[in-house]
Amino acid sequence: MATARQLDNGRSEILVYCSDGKRRTIRLGLVDPAEADVAAVRIQELAERQRDGESLSKRTLHWLDGQADKVRERLHKAGLAELPKAKRQRGSKKHPTLRLLIDRFRKSTADRKDSTQLVYDKVITNLLDHFGANTRIDQITTQDAKEWRAWLKTERNRREEDREDMAESTVSRRTGIARQIFQTAIDAEWIAKNPFKDRSLKVTTHADEAKKQYVPVSDILKVMDQTTDVEWHTLLALVRFAGFRCPSEIVRLKWSGIDLPGGWITSVYSPKTEHHPRGQMRRMPIFPDLRPFLEAAWDAAEKKQDYVLPMARDPSQNFRQQLERLIARAGVKQWPKLYVNLRASCIRDLPADCRDVKMVAKWMGNSEKVIMKHYLAIDDEVESYQLAKITDRVSAAREAAAKATL
Repeated sequence: MATARQLDNGRSEILVYCSDGKRRTIRLGLVDPAEADVAAVRIQELAERQRDGESLSKRTLHWLDGQADKVRERLHKAGLAELPKAKRQRGSKKHPTLRLLIDRFRKSTADRKDSTQLVYDKVITNLLDHFGANTRIDQITTQDAKEWRAWLKTERNRREEDREDMAESTVSRRTGIARQIFQTAIDAEWIAKNPFKDRSLKVTTHADEAKKQYVPVSDILKVMDQTTDVEWHTLLALVRFAGFRCPSEIVRLKWSGIDLPGGWITSVYSPKTEHHPRGQMRRMPIFPDLRPFLEAAWDAAEKKQDYVLPMARDPSQNFRQQLERLIARAGVKQWPKLYVNLRASCIRDLPADCRDVKMVAKWMGNSEKVIMKHYLAIDDEVESYQLAKITDRVSAAREAAAKATL
């Protein structure tokens, strides 16, 4: 905790431990003891937020703006604050620190989604942990970036207890974001070369093929048989038979956006694609496998019930845990990425041949490129399914042609 100390000459100073573990003294000059106590609280917050990579509170920002240039310079030397604006314009471009770069990056990406900000924060924490907030970015080399990537892969996996190294796709994704952060310094003309922009630093991510698994219709029906809850039947049917994203699209689906007589779901709101032109809403048919579940949900719905799945809007609802229980009861082998693979299995069932890919992409809220790259992987089971569909269509066409010649 930062502490205020009164000197014999009437001046005050603050003793504070900084992020490097060293205790430093910030001289305030002639101030009242009460003001010194307030300064101790604010300087303590500066030290904590600087270490954790978090933004400052409005009170501390207001206090900082009211400090004399000499105090600001002392805080800057201790690595706790930026220089006053006039001096920052003269000096920051010459020797910018990682902390200044991160602040600049956060300002430029303040309009991004909260989920995106969380991903950025993880990379920012990794950069601060490895390099330190007061490191000059003009002294970070490509070799340093390579060592950071290796350190990230071997020492920074905190999620999966059964493995020490971080997944290659995660490392590549975070390296790409680090490159994006340092591009901000290039754009600001703080540095001439981006240390993370090197061919040897892989930033392209590839889907883990081992985690892709087709879920047969028979398996999901066995899982549904383990509960009498109509809403859970509807939820699983929407994901497996209509390719809904869960929970983002599930929780927002309303009865006003479903035309049962007409056979269309007219309004599927998708937060994932809302930043694309006309990507926020899409329209898709009610497929035959889905219809009985929607009709059952409609019959069971209470009057004036707006949302199709009210239980899904309960913040305490654990989608993964409940589905795992149903899978275990059904005696079905649990597949990886539970809801992602259900959606992917639906998409893989839809196109009978490549002529249908464009339409499937429109219904599912993806580009054709994404559909082809991530969803249309072919295995024996899917190949047999698609072949049967094509065979039925060809047989029907031949019967129609035979009847026409009679």
